[in-house]
Amino acid sequence: MSQFGEIEDMIVVDNLGDHIVGNVYVKYSDEEYSENALKNINGRFFNGKKINAVYSPVTDFFNARCKQYVDGSCKRGGYCNYMHVKPLSKTFKKGLF
Repeated sequence: MSQFGEIEDMIVVDNLGDHIVGNVYVKYSDEEYSENALKNINGRFFNGKKINAVYSPVTDFFNARCKQYVDGSCKRGGYCNYMHVKPLSKTFKKGLF
């Protein structure tokens, strides 16, 4: 994803609900980068699954996270409607940012 422009943030969710399972959110520093990424990855395949790239209405990743999941107390589990953020390794983040 970084080949399309400067990334500000990237979220990989660990939820199980049909509407959010497998979602990855990438926030670029410029709308032009987002447009370029969307055009280039939409319809391609990753790990045998087709990518359905769309613009997200989420503008604040921090507030979209499940605070209870962070505390280890989310009772809805993987079916929660807030983002259960999968931790990314430091090496991976360093390569992105």
